[in-house]
Amino acid sequence: MSTVLPGTALVPYFGAGDAGALAWLRLSRSARRRTAMQAAYEHDARTLWSLTEAWLRSCGPAGATVSTNTVRHYRTGVRLFLEAWARVDLLHPDPDAATTYLRALERRGLAPGTIQGRLAAARALCGVALVACGGAGPIHGVPAAAGCDAGLGEAYAVCRR
Repeated sequence: MSTVLPGTALVPYFGAGDAGALAWLRLSRSARRRTAMQAAYEHDARTLWSLTEAWLRSCGPAGATVSTNTVRHYRTGVRLFLEAWARVDLLHPDPDAATTYLRALERRGLAPGTIQGRLAAARALCGVALVACGGAGPIHGVPAAAGCDAGLGEAYAVCRR
């Protein structure tokens, strides 16, 4: 028999790929919101990536045909974004945090295409995970494609420059 310590939360395993996306879609809106809020509050990179990947596969521009390279680049971008924002409150970030992140990418001397890819990953994370939490997200957004479930694809954010 396993024992759960008091104060320990059990978080569902969503999996990866299409199975993970389907697991997110099967959650009720309120359960999705609670899970996203908890993950954002705790900076839970695994759950935030799972939610972002679910959006990418379900509501992203390529939908189910998204390439493995695109998924890999988004995963790297989300990981680096969360590392850069390790001390930022994801639910209530400083209004200038997005611009600060963009300038940090530019200072590293990255190619413009790499910067755009990193920003796309950050926009996806902020657009789905944080808007699913009920906030505007730190990177200002516009509505997602029509037909997407509001809990997963309500906003695809655009970096404020």
